[in-house]
Amino acid sequence: MKHKNIAHVSAMTIGMLFAAGAAHAVSVSHTTTHVFKKEDIQCGRGIIGSTCLGNPVVEGGLTYYGIDSVYGWYVKDFDPSALKPKPRDGVYDDGRVADILDGTGKVIGIKVQNNETGNWKTGPIGGEWAKGLGALKAKAATEKYVVMDHLMRDPADPNPLQEGIDYNKRMKDDGKYLYFWGNYNQEPTPVYIYAALPLPDTWKVAGANYKVTSAKLVVDHDITNSPNDQIRPEDFENENATGILPQYTTCPTAPALAPAACSGLPAGTWVSAVDSQEGGDLEPLPAGTVLKAFNPATGLFEYTNAWYTTLDRDPFGGPNPRYRLKSSKFGQDLPGVEIPQYKVGTPTTTTIDLLSIKDPVTGLPVLADSKNWHNFLDEHTDIFGNYDPFDGYSMEDCPLTRDLDLMLYIKGEVGKPTVVRSAQLLVTYEDPDGVVVPSIDLAVTAVSIPTRASKNSVQILKVTVDNLPVGVASGSLTLVGKDSRGGVVGNFSQTITTPADNSAAVYSFVWTAPSYGTTVTWEAKVTSDKDINGANNLKTASTVVRR
Repeated sequence: MKHKNIAHVSAMTIGMLFAAGAAHAVSVSHTTTHVFKKEDIQCGRGIIGSTCLGNPVVEGGLTYYGIDSVYGWYVKDFDPSALKPKPRDGVYDDGRVADILDGTGKVIGIKVQNNETGNWKTGPIGGEWAKGLGALKAKAATEKYVVMDHLMRDPADPNPLQEGIDYNKRMKDDGKYLYFWGNYNQEPTPVYIYAALPLPDTWKVAGANYKVTSAKLVVDHDITNSPNDQIRPEDFENENATGILPQYTTCPTAPALAPAACSGLPAGTWVSAVDSQEGGDLEPLPAGTVLKAFNPATGLFEYTNAWYTTLDRDPFGGPNPRYRLKSSKFGQDLPGVEIPQYKVGTPTTTTIDLLSIKDPVTGLPVLADSKNWHNFLDEHTDIFGNYDPFDGYSMEDCPLTRDLDLMLYIKGEVGKPTVVRSAQLLVTYEDPDGVVVPSIDLAVTAVSIPTRASKNSVQILKVTVDNLPVGVASGSLTLVGKDSRGGVVGNFSQTITTPADNSAAVYSFVWTAPSYGTTVTWEAKVTSDKDINGANNLKTASTVVRR
């Protein structure tokens, strides 16, 4: 345990002290935070901010602005060719956004509401499963043929599904086929949110390239209703971010719950290690269910329907969750299925690992090299081998600057707003010419405040502040007292600098108790924009003023 001397300091200005570090290869941490505001709305390539907004309406204590963007769609029943982007038209009906304010009027985030999703009829419902829903309107689609086949075809029927009769397909912009067989389709109008988070200046020097050893992005938001609200750093859509995947064993090793599961199966077959259920109809998937099977036609082991639809997964859990805002729904091949542990509207954070983005050619982490944080998607081919024009934008209109360019694509449902507060970037990189800069962890380690006081009496209040690592640290200290009705009866603030000898410091304040009986609740708080740990910045106490 570290023992420190305590320096007693009165509430006065303290001289600044500086410490120089030695130049050598060091691990450098860089942290920056962006608080979202309505001016972050993007409505077209290079069009960001108030130009996108109009027709303000006050609703529920918030001022919502309509959005006029190029990201809406024209749709027409029975005519896929009519699906075309809708240009800006000055109507401001492509969603709404409102700033969220704290008690002082400061913006602390935004609330986004999407407009109604455009949908159009596509023809008769295909497949017995969709027809069996008994609905007049059924959207049914998946990226996995095996999932569609499981839902639509009787296992006893050897005849394959017929394209154009049982289903249709189209290639999405990510190179994957979408198989669909319902009688209508949808094209949402996403709300684009853009923010640039500053990167280290040394990264921006021509020819510079630093090795990035850790890179996390933490988004503070409420759990959403849509599993398709995308987080796109540098506009990357990361298929390697999977969350927690189903548990399995690989034959010939059988799971403990089903010791005979591998009997008769070729080595390399994956079988479920746990009992689970299929999402939607809750069909049992006991331990031993085949999750990856050998396909003689291709000579490959391929995922089964059970792999894609088992509830033994958490797309937003684990060290590498999906690049989506945490949602109450699984998404993907479990549309509409709720995740019990995630309740819509609950404040949460989603932390994504930026080093899980892999170069499709080399297989190496793209953002492990600082040079790739500039315009990687502008310099390299897309999934089809085509070059995006070298114009400072990604294919999806994301500006590609020398800072971290972050896009959020909000695709929530109408009437179910999405709350997003902030995004924080935490990066660690190796600097061969760096200077060791001591970390700062300011803490309020003690408060000395009388538990009782007489009316109008003069009291001395003391707050002990410590920088837990070695070194000088500067910050701000506040001590606020409120009576039992919430009225402020004591308000002190002080710019502080911890002593160079690594001791703690005690700051003293003179307070006159109120002229009436009450209980005063005190809150002492120290802050610094370089503080690495906010969990120890606050202490409370109370004083009973005698009646």
